[in-house]
Amino acid sequence: MNAWQVLRQIEYLAQNRNWTGGSTPVFGGVSVVTTPEPELLQNIRCPYLAIKLSDGTEDPLHDEEPGLTLQRIMCTILQTVSSGYTGRGSLIGANRTGGFTQSKGRGITEIQRELYEVIKVLHQDLGVKILGRAKGPADAVRDEKMGYISYRGYNWDLLISDEPFYHPIRFLTASDLGGGQARLSWTNPPQRFDRYQLVIRRAAGSTPPPDPTSGDPVYSGTFISFYDDTPGAGQFSYSVFVAYDETNKPGALAQADSYSAATSRTVTVS
Repeated sequence: MNAWQVLRQIEYLAQNRNWTGGSTPVFGGVSVVTTPEPELLQNIRCPYLAIKLSDGTEDPLHDEEPGLTLQRIMCTILQTVSSGYTGRGSLIGANRTGGFTQSKGRGITEIQRELYEVIKVLHQDLGVKILGRAKGPADAVRDEKMGYISYRGYNWDLLISDEPFYHPIRFLTASDLGGGQARLSWTNPPQRFDRYQLVIRRAAGSTPPPDPTSGDPVYSGTFISFYDDTPGAGQFSYSVFVAYDETNKPGALAQADSYSAATSRTVTVS
């Protein structure tokens, strides 16, 4: 994944992150920003997560990994909890502060655990390699409306690609069911901000369709296994593509902007 995709993916994961063991969103607001933290105080709902693109180094491994960038991403948690002039509650928790927070009194040192889970998904599920991490000091400002607001920055050094990447499906199998029918099953690609639908194409013989417009269209839809009851007897090759809607158009307006590489299998149907 490249920097644009990583920023959007962190934003997507954080926006959809619920408290561990619960169904309430962690963050009152999440956004990719360039604004300094104290200037974010107007019209935000805490806990707030600000995501920034920081320093990057091209070809970080001395010509051994062309096309890769060591990119630093900075995530800043902002939190307010009413606890007196010290700002103690915004760090370690205190009472709820009315409409300004949905954290149930949790401070930054608890909220950060949920941020770690977001980054873990980025690494474990989407394959983004993390080469370094660091935390900055906690600081605070006072806002007339919201009281003391603490914030802390978290840096991750990620090895990312210069070009965009679109995750394909994995572990595709094609099996003969008899009666001129075939069954395809697979492991879904990871959940992404832009994942849209599957496109399956079929061709007679041993050469699978190379792109999502080649061969015969047999399926376009949600992420499930697929039974093809139309080929009849013979040898057939299938290619499965994952379509990505990068502009996130709503509902019926969604469309494929990009596709993954093909994942293909050939089966002889009886």
